[in-house]
Amino acid sequence: MGISLAGEVTVISNIKEWHHPVKDILHKHKVILDKVELHNKTYPIFYVRFPYDPRLAHNDNYFKPLYYETLKANGFWDYSFIDRSFQCKINITWDKKTKTLTESLDDIE
Repeated sequence: MGISLAGEVTVISNIKEWHHPVKDILHKHKVILDKVELHNKTYPIFYVRFPYDPRLAHNDNYFKPLYYETLKANGFWDYSFIDRSFQCKINITWDKKTKTLTESLDDIE
């Protein structure tokens, strides 16, 4: 049986032609956007190259506003960043009740 539980994925690789408020936020923060995967039409994964290492605490002053501004530009829908140069995936979630942003950073290979 060919049943896929992965759901629907739309890949946007022509970033020049993609118009979305998130793109402006990433450009403002000097983040290079390579492609976007939109999972089930509402969960984007942004494939990016950050100018700084997201693992280093002293870069929080850069990343905290980036995460929040991206969340706001994405309509407060959860999203992820994948940066292969730093080999990490950052998941951003928003709790609508407490209005709290949560970030989790996972290593990728």
